[in-house]
Amino acid sequence: MKTRLRDAVAIVIFGMALSGCYDRVVNGPESVYQFAWWVVPATIIGAVILATLGWLIRKTRFARLGVRCLIVAPLLVAVVAPAMYSDRVVIDDEHFIARFGFWISPITHDVRFDDLSEIRHVAVPAERGKRYELHCVSKTGSITAIPCGLLVRSTVPEILDRAGAKGVKTFDEGP
Repeated sequence: MKTRLRDAVAIVIFGMALSGCYDRVVNGPESVYQFAWWVVPATIIGAVILATLGWLIRKTRFARLGVRCLIVAPLLVAVVAPAMYSDRVVIDDEHFIARFGFWISPITHDVRFDDLSEIRHVAVPAERGKRYELHCVSKTGSITAIPCGLLVRSTVPEILDRAGAKGVKTFDEGP
């Protein structure tokens, strides 16, 4: 039983790692990026597997891990899956809109290329290594920092290309 469960988890993780986690739909000059249709169901299935694993090991020597699994599983279903369903990035020749975060109160950035002097994809020191952000520098000098999570990170090349076509200086210091 434990071997089958471990194998199922490994297959799900392997499948997610090998295939693209997002879809790009082009409507004329507009590109819309969002997580692939299968990511939300896979997250829910992963949560069910995690809860089952937690239930099975809660009374073994791995009890703490089992309890953590039982706590994380509902959070995946209630918080992560709905957020992934509603996250999206829309890019056209004039601007980009990035919407992400907690589904009840998402963060939305609407950045017009004509308002920018430069846009930088930069590595920022974090507690564990580094994380990446888009630093959008307006013509007035103010900087808007947009975190590059999985979905936004996949759109960076197109954002920089479209901004560059509008005369915005672009810098890519990312991976």
